[in-house]
Amino acid sequence: MRSKLSVAGASRRLHQNPTDEELKAPATKFKALDHATAIKLARAKKSYAGRRLAPGLLYAEAGLPDEAERELKALVAADPRSQIAKSLLLDLRSRHRRQ
Repeated sequence: MRSKLSVAGASRRLHQNPTDEELKAPATKFKALDHATAIKLARAKKSYAGRRLAPGLLYAEAGLPDEAERELKALVAADPRSQIAKSLLLDLRSRHRRQ
């Protein structure tokens, strides 16, 4: 019985007085996708394996800016001279900040 009380007490203390580490931890984010979008993204992931542009655009269209940014960053890293890739990444970042 003591262990259950200890866990419950620790849980209460944790929520009342978060540690510095807990305050620095990033918030968990998720987005529920509709079935059609989830299937579209899964198919694109298979079809465009190893490519970055199409998945990046599809993630952005689906409202997944972090995933889109990851793909577009990789695209810019692979071809730093690509003005299109840089422009898409900057556009995505500016749109994401406004939201």
